[in-house]
Amino acid sequence: MKLSKAEIFPIHVPYKRTVKWHSDVESGGDFVVLKLADTDGHVGAAEAITKAYWSGASLRTLVAALEDLFLPRVMDVDVGDIDAVVARLGRVPDNTVAKGLIASACLDLQAAAQGAPLWKQWGGAAAVPLSWTVSRQAPDLMAVEAAEMVAAYGFKALKVKGGQGPAIDYQVIRDIRRAAGDDLELYVDCNQAYDLAASRDYVKGLADLGVVMAEDPYAMKPDAAFRAFAESSPIPILVDTPVISARDAESFFAQGAVAVSVKPGRIGLAEARNCAAAAKRQDRAIVAGFFGETDLGSAVNAQLAASANDCGRVNGLDLPAELSFFLMMRESLLSVPLRVANGTLHLPEVPSIGDLVDWARVEKFRA
Repeated sequence: MKLSKAEIFPIHVPYKRTVKWHSDVESGGDFVVLKLADTDGHVGAAEAITKAYWSGASLRTLVAALEDLFLPRVMDVDVGDIDAVVARLGRVPDNTVAKGLIASACLDLQAAAQGAPLWKQWGGAAAVPLSWTVSRQAPDLMAVEAAEMVAAYGFKALKVKGGQGPAIDYQVIRDIRRAAGDDLELYVDCNQAYDLAASRDYVKGLADLGVVMAEDPYAMKPDAAFRAFAESSPIPILVDTPVISARDAESFFAQGAVAVSVKPGRIGLAEARNCAAAAKRQDRAIVAGFFGETDLGSAVNAQLAASANDCGRVNGLDLPAELSFFLMMRESLLSVPLRVANGTLHLPEVPSIGDLVDWARVEKFRA
C-alpha cells in the first residue's frame, strides 16, 4: 500500500460548557485531523489534540511537523506495514504526537483496505464499557454533572478530577455519592497535584470513602519510592503521565505497578498496542486513557479498548475506557454519531473511521 494523498485539517471544536483542566481553562479544543488516501482510493483518518501542557504542541507546530518532518518520509513507505511506518518515523526524534497521529491514520487506512474494523481484526468486540470524567468545578457542580451523565448515559464508573486539596477532593466524592448513587465505581485523578508524603495519607482517605483507584497522586517515577508507595497503598495506583511508550510501561511494571493509562491520542494506536502487549506479558492491566477526544478521535482510539485481551482487571476491578469526552462537544465530526447506552460505547461495524467522517463539517471547524 502506498499513499497517494495526505490532507491536514487544523480545527477548533466548541464544548457545551467551559472546562477547567489542571493546567488551563477553555471553552473548546484544538485538534489536527489527518486524512490519508492510498493509491486504490481507500481512506483512513485519525486525530491529535493540541494542548501545550498535554501534547507539547500547538496547531501550527503540529501542522509544521507533519508537513516538514514526517509525511514526506512516509509517502514512499508500504503503509500496510505498520512496523515499517513506525521505523521510518522513528528516524526523527521526539514529536510523539505527530508520529502517533500518522501511525493511527495508517492503521485506519489498513482497516479500510482489508474491509474489516481494527477491533475485529484484533479479536475484539464492538461494545466498549466507558467511564465519564468529571472535570474540576465546585463540589456541588461536579455532583450535578455526575448525576446528569449517569442518568443520561448509564455510566457505571466515574473518573473524578482531584487536585483541589484533600478536603475539597473528599467533599466531591461525598457529594457525587449522594447525587449519583452509592453503587458507582469512583476513581480519582490528581494530575500529580500532591507530593509523595502527602499522597500516602491522601490515598488512605480516598479508600475510606470507597474510591477504588488513585491516578497520578504525585509525580511518580519507576523507582523504589514508587514501589514502596504502591505496595503500601490500600487501593491500586494507576500510572498515567509518565507513560508515553511501552518502555515506560515496562519500567513501572518492573517496580510493581498493576495498571497504567495508555492514551492512543497521545502516542498513537501502534505504540498503545505495544503497551497493551507489555501489560499482557506481565499480567498487568491498562486503561484506554482520556485525552479529550472528539467522536472521531474516540472512534479511532477505542479500537484499542475494544480489542480482546487489551483491557484488564485490577483486584477484581473492571477498567473501562475513558474515551467519552466527545459527549462534551457541541457537534459531531462523524456522519453517524457514536452511540453510548448503559455506560457502553457501541462501535460501528464499518471498516474505516475515515469513511464515517463528515469532511464538510470538519472543514467548517477549520481554525
